Amino acid sequence: MNIRPPQTGLGPALAGLLLVVAMMAWLKEDLNPDWTGYALIYSDTGAWLADQNRDPLFLALVGVMRTLWGPDGYPEFRITVAAYFAVFTWFLLRGRVLPFDADVRHAWPLLLLGLLPFVSARFTIQIREGLGLTVVLMGMAMLSVSNGQALQRVWRTRQLLALVMFSLGTLIHSGIGLLLLAVIAGLLLGHMAMRSIGLELWILLALAIAGMATAVGISVFGLTSEAGNRLFENLYGDQAYADIKLSGWKWAYWGAYGLGVAAVAHRILSLYRMGRLPENLRQLLGMVALVMLPAIYVTALLLLANGFPPAVVSGASRMMNMLLSVTLLVLALRGALNFRLGLFAVLVLVDQARIILEAVLAIVAPEL
Repeated sequence: MNIRPPQTGLGPALAGLLLVVAMMAWLKEDLNPDWTGYALIYSDTGAWLADQNRDPLFLALVGVMRTLWGPDGYPEFRITVAAYFAVFTWFLLRGRVLPFDADVRHAWPLLLLGLLPFVSARFTIQIREGLGLTVVLMGMAMLSVSNGQALQRVWRTRQLLALVMFSLGTLIHSGIGLLLLAVIAGLLLGHMAMRSIGLELWILLALAIAGMATAVGISVFGLTSEAGNRLFENLYGDQAYADIKLSGWKWAYWGAYGLGVAAVAHRILSLYRMGRLPENLRQLLGMVALVMLPAIYVTALLLLANGFPPAVVSGASRMMNMLLSVTLLVLALRGALNFRLGLFAVLVLVDQARIILEAVLAIVAPEL
């Protein structure tokens, strides 16, 4: 008997869709700090992305859109992308992309709260990352069925399809390689990690130590040597030596993020132990929440403490924001957002709005 997965009612899904469409309609042109950059990528057949051989699948998509709409069809390209995001949002909120927990239908405000940090910037400004992550979510659907619910041959096929989807997401936006690494590590270590989470904690410790060593090594090399200075200048231009101002408020800001990362890890750990997540999805989220997020957070603090310019620290911050947004969304879909995580989702959303506002007002790169 074919049982349909749980889904929200039409009202909540429509409310979420209208909210996303309103953001996409508002954050354009002068209010969108990346609007001109993507216009250049479209009109110049890839611009710097092509020069650096980055994100080939996104460039292929741009090529198709140029064939369809012509070299002056950037507005039509953005409308097409926005239409895709709108359709994706509708199906996501109806439970047709990732399966819902049955209880999420009765807590749809929390679902929208978990959705907003994911879509607010990525469906409006950082569209490469948004496109790549929609493909990743489809790949997560392949991991959202318990092993016992499928024949072994079918299950292996689903794992392979998940890896393909995560790989395609990485080809759209290279930063998604973090999630590809997480799913590969989760699948490889799954047979051990299901018995105990101790392995992941050891990996976390190893990555944290590696992060410290890397931060110190780059600090010594990059801030004291001539070769390191040239490297910084090539990578970050005028922002390579921007002054970073440490203050009590800045440390409080990063402290709040640390509490949020700890809350996410604790929640994943609880769901992990209670068996409320399908096995392979559990491995992926375990690698993200118990290993990658804390390691990136520790590395960001070390970069900050070692006086690295804001552009460098913000790179680590963006990686952390992407992983947090995906994790909060999945937790919301599973009906697992609690009060602390709800507050943290608001913090992430407000922080995204702050960064967008500073960029729109042409303020120097945010001093994270």
